[in-house]
Amino acid sequence: MYIDNAVINVLGNEYDKNDKPFTITTHEFKFNDGIIAKDLAKFLENLHEDHGHRLEGSVMATITIDTRDHK
Repeated sequence: MYIDNAVINVLGNEYDKNDKPFTITTHEFKFNDGIIAKDLAKFLENLHEDHGHRLEGSVMATITIDTRDHK
């Protein structure tokens, strides 16, 4: 399957002056020119190796398949 657009965000925490955590995007990967689903799966499997540490936490995904007529 070919995926026309994909965006992957890795979220993390930063802390304000009162040590209250807030969410930031630590990494963002955009595939605006499309990607084959199998290649995207390989990218996700190897994501932790690219940054020298294992990413841990919840993984959330939103997938939209648009079946409307495109001209």
